[in-house]
Amino acid sequence: MEVKPLILSELNPPLNTILVKDQSDLRLVKDFVTETKEFGLDTETNVVQDFTDRKVRLIQVGNKKQQFVIDLLHFAGSPESLSQQGYFKAPAWFAPVADALKPGLESGDHLKIGVNLQFEYEVLKWGFGLRPWNFYDCMLVEQLIYCGRVHLMTKDFWGMDDMLLRYFGLKINKELQTSFDLDNELTEEQIAYAALDTRFPLALRSAQSATLVASKLETVANLVENPAIPAFGDVHLNGFYLDSKDWIENVEASQKKHIVNLEVLDTYFIPVVGGKDAPDIDLAAIEKLWKDEKDKVKRAEYRKQHQAARRTLKEWSDNCKKWEGKAAINYGSPSQLLAALRKMGFGEKKLPSTGDTDLKVLAKQYPVMKALQDYRETAQINKSFGLDYPEKYINKNTGRLHSKINQLGADTGRTSSTKPNVQQIPKGIWRCAFKPRPGYVLIKVDMSGAELRIMAELSGEPSWLEAFRNGWDVHSMGAEMMYRDRWTEATAEGCAYAARHEKCECPGHQDLRDKCKAVNFKVAYGGMDLSTNLGITKRESDEILAKHREAFPVLHAYLKKSGEDAKLNLASRTFSGRRRLFERPTWEKAKVLAAEKAEEYGKNPLFITTKDINRAYQGMYSSIERAGKNSPIQGGNADVAKVAVSIMWHRLETEFGAYLVSFVHDEFVVEAKPENAKEVSQLISDSIKKGGEYFMHTVVMECEGRTADSWGKKK
Repeated sequence: MEVKPLILSELNPPLNTILVKDQSDLRLVKDFVTETKEFGLDTETNVVQDFTDRKVRLIQVGNKKQQFVIDLLHFAGSPESLSQQGYFKAPAWFAPVADALKPGLESGDHLKIGVNLQFEYEVLKWGFGLRPWNFYDCMLVEQLIYCGRVHLMTKDFWGMDDMLLRYFGLKINKELQTSFDLDNELTEEQIAYAALDTRFPLALRSAQSATLVASKLETVANLVENPAIPAFGDVHLNGFYLDSKDWIENVEASQKKHIVNLEVLDTYFIPVVGGKDAPDIDLAAIEKLWKDEKDKVKRAEYRKQHQAARRTLKEWSDNCKKWEGKAAINYGSPSQLLAALRKMGFGEKKLPSTGDTDLKVLAKQYPVMKALQDYRETAQINKSFGLDYPEKYINKNTGRLHSKINQLGADTGRTSSTKPNVQQIPKGIWRCAFKPRPGYVLIKVDMSGAELRIMAELSGEPSWLEAFRNGWDVHSMGAEMMYRDRWTEATAEGCAYAARHEKCECPGHQDLRDKCKAVNFKVAYGGMDLSTNLGITKRESDEILAKHREAFPVLHAYLKKSGEDAKLNLASRTFSGRRRLFERPTWEKAKVLAAEKAEEYGKNPLFITTKDINRAYQGMYSSIERAGKNSPIQGGNADVAKVAVSIMWHRLETEFGAYLVSFVHDEFVVEAKPENAKEVSQLISDSIKKGGEYFMHTVVMECEGRTADSWGKKK
C-alpha cells in the first residue's frame, strides 16, 4: 500500500468545521447530536499525568459532512474559570454546553465512535458529571481483530495514526495532540486536527467492518466489549480507599517474617557456600611489605599480591551487596542457587531447575525447598508492596487509590490492572486494608465456580449439568464418581453430601474431594502439572487423571477437540465469538526457544541438539493445545463478566448512589450505603445471571456475595 501524507486540501468532502463559541453555535450542536444517529466523539485536554489535574479544553462531535469543535474557554470566560472543573460536578458556565450535548451523549439511540473512548468517558464524567455511553471504540475492536497475533501492550500499533496508516496508507502528524492548553487562542492547525479526530474514527469503523464480519467478531465487539467501557472508566475514577496504617502494619510484619525466612535459609546454605564474612586479608600489611621492600623482585611479587588482594576484597564487597542473608550466595540468582543445590545432592533429574514449579514438587519432602519457597514469597511481597506503596499510589487530591483497568489485558479477554496492579493484591490481610468510604459498606460478589459452569455448558457433560442444575457440590459429586467404592466406605454418619449433596466434613471425603477439585481446576485453567499441585508422584497424578477421564468422558472429549481445533486452525473461540490467534510454530522459532531453555538450565546454548529443537517445536504445539482448551473457558468467563458489568454500571450510581470500586476477573466490589446494601447486592447478582443467560442456555451462572467493612477476610 502506498503511504501518503495527509493533505487537508485533498480531503473529499473537505472539512466543514464550526468552531463553537456561543449559544447560537450550541443550538447547531444540539440539533446535530439529536438528529445524527452515529457520530465521532473526542476531547482535547491539557497534558498532565494525574487525571484529577486534567482539564478539558475542547469537546468535538462530528462526522464526514460536519464537525463541531466546542472551545470551552469561550464559555468559561477565562482560563481560571475553565480550570474549575472536576470531582464529577460541572461549573455553572458549562450548563448550556451540557444542554446541547446530553441528548446525544447520554442516549442509547446515538452511537459514539472514537479511539480509546474510556479516556473520553473519564474526562467528561470527572470534569462535568456527564455519563456518555453506547460506544464504538476502534482501538478495542482492533485489539479484538489482532488478539493473539499482536501483543496487546505493543506500542505504535493501536493508535489512530497507526490504524490510518495500516488501513489507508495515510500518514498523519500526531504532534499537535500535546499542543492544547487552557489559555492560548487556537490555531487553524489545532482546529483542523480536533475536527479530524471526529471524522477519522468513522472511516476506521467502516474499514474494520468487513474484517469484523468475516472474523465473526460482531457479537464480542458490540455486546461484550464496547458496552463495558463506561464501567471500567468508573472503576478508575471511583478509586478505592486504602487504609495506610493497616497497610504499613502488614508491610512491617512481612519484613519481619522475611528476616526469619532468611535466617532459616542461611542454616541450609552456609555449610555449603560459607558465610559472607570478609576475607581474612590484611591489605595494609601487604601494602607495607610491598612499599618497604628494597629488592626489586620481591617488591614486584608483593605488589602482585597487593593487587590480587584488592581484587578479592572488591569482588567480596560487590557480591556482599547481593548477598541478602549471612550466606555467601545471592538467593535471587538461579545459577548460584542451582550450583549450591547440586552440592547438596540435588541432581538434574531430581531438580531440573530452581523454578517455582520444580521447587513445589520437592517442598513437602525437603525442608530446604520449603525454606526457599517461604523466602521467595516474602521477598516478592516486600518488593511489590513496600512501605512507600500508599505514598506512591494514593492520589493526593482524592485520598484514594485509582488503578487503571486495561479492558483487554490478556489474549483470553481478561482484564488487567496497572498503576498499581490491584488484581495481584493477595487475599487475606492485604485486602483487609482496602475499605469503604465513610458511611458506606463494601459489597463483594463473586461468580460462583464460573469456569466449571462454563466448562459444563460448553462440553455438555451430563453429570456436571445435573450437578449444577440441582445445586450439588460439583467437586464432591466428581469425587464420588471417580472413587465410587472408596467414597462409599469413607461416608461418615451425618454426611452432608449423602443427605443433601453438599460439601461435607467427612475426613475421608475431604481428601478425595481435594484430588477431584485439583483435577477440575487443572482442566479448567490448563495450569501446572497435577503432581506438582498435589505434591504427589507423576504416576499417582496420571492415575488420578485417568480416573477423571473415565468418570467424565464427554468433558474430556470436548477438551481434546478444543485443543486439536486450536492446533489445526491456529485459533480458539469463546461462546461470544471472541477469537484468540496463535503463532504458527516454526523450526527457527524452536531453535531460539531451545537455546533459551538450555541457558535457563545452566547449559551452553550453542550446543543444543536436533532433539532439543524438536522438543521445543513440539512444545510450541503443546502450548497451543493447552491454550486452545483453556481460552474458551477463561475467555467465556470474561464474556459473562463484562456483559454483567455493562448491565449494572449505570443503575448502581443513578438508582442507589453506589460505586463500583474494583473488578477482578469474576469478582465485583461495590461501595453502597448500608440501607441499600441488599438491593445493590441483588442488582449485581441479577446482572451476573443475565450476563450468563446471553451465552449459557443450560447452566445458570450463580454467584456468592457478602457485605463487609473491608475487601478481604482475615484468616
